[in-house]
Amino acid sequence: MERPRLSRSWRGDRFLAGGLHRREAPRRLHQRSPVATDCARESTMLRIDAADAVPATAGADPAHSSPRLQSADELREYLAKADWTDMGYRRRQILEAFVELACAYGYASVSMRNIGEKVGVKAPSIYRHFEHGRDEIVTEAFRWHFYRFASAVLDEVDATDNVDDFWNAMIRVHLRRQLESPENNLWDILMASDRIAGFLPSETRAEYYQWLGLYERMYEAAAIELGYKFDDVAKFVKVVVKVLDTASEWCRWDGTARGLNHCVDQATAISRALLGVDLDPA
Repeated sequence: MERPRLSRSWRGDRFLAGGLHRREAPRRLHQRSPVATDCARESTMLRIDAADAVPATAGADPAHSSPRLQSADELREYLAKADWTDMGYRRRQILEAFVELACAYGYASVSMRNIGEKVGVKAPSIYRHFEHGRDEIVTEAFRWHFYRFASAVLDEVDATDNVDDFWNAMIRVHLRRQLESPENNLWDILMASDRIAGFLPSETRAEYYQWLGLYERMYEAAAIELGYKFDDVAKFVKVVVKVLDTASEWCRWDGTARGLNHCVDQATAISRALLGVDLDPA
């Protein structure tokens, strides 16, 4: 199957108009975080596998599909713009290094020098692969994170044939990835902090809200099909997603497959219970 291709803007061309800095002073790393080992393991998930590509063709014909399938096709079309064919070994290695360092020491502590030391090159050499430096690395790392997450969601829902299984599949894949991948917590923390301080590249912020809107619309469509009858379905969905985002806080996963399945069952039960709650009672 022909790989979906992407407009050049996804590969960094839009950085040309951003006035971003090409160099930044190195920052000292803080004391290593206890989650450093998990983050090192997580960074290996950045490895590219052609089998992960989202099919270029949409699912059902929107004119004859349910709202939930239409929303899934909207996300599929968004992902179809992605093209990772220019992701060479060194470029991938740099993204892996950024994710590992950001998990271990904090986003603000990662400099081009730190990344260079991690991959075994001098900092100036990194600009051969990421012309606009750290901001471009951040945005590309986020794109790849979202691409993998959204691809996993579509893989799960495409295997369903009714709205109940569709809903359960979305809950399951989000919960599992939230618990198994420390990288998910990194991006959640970064985006929450950015809402206060506004330090992330504007392009990263804009893409985050774009993909989040597409993702939440899948929940909204499914919730309505499941019978959610109250006015503010968007608020309901945000509550459900927040429950999943904070799974590591309320679900005491013991690291076993059985324990993970138990957490998935709990998350599904919570989400189903919320279907009957009016979040804006008169």
